[in-house]
Amino acid sequence: LSSSSAASDVYKRQVYIFAQWGIAQLMVGLIYLLVALRYRSLIPLMYGFIFLEWSSRMGLSFLKSIETTGTAPAAIGQLVLVILIPLMFYLSLRQSPRRTPSD
Repeated sequence: LSSSSAASDVYKRQVYIFAQWGIAQLMVGLIYLLVALRYRSLIPLMYGFIFLEWSSRMGLSFLKSIETTGTAPAAIGQLVLVILIPLMFYLSLRQSPRRTPSD
């Protein structure tokens, strides 16, 4: 097995893993879009899922970080989302005031 063949094999595996991850992200995004457009009563549940996903990613980054030369843009966005999503969850649970016919 030559060195270039092994490197090519590793490259193909990395592309495959990221392709799978991308498809999973696309599917989740389509579900979020469906909920936002059609099933509005499930929006609080989606905020719960988003919070769980992003806080889990943040926790995993502390357990097993990847050495990089700088801070990835997603690392900053991840922190903002973990702080912002509970607020959005709370706001999604609030009932809007009912309008009376005289309004």
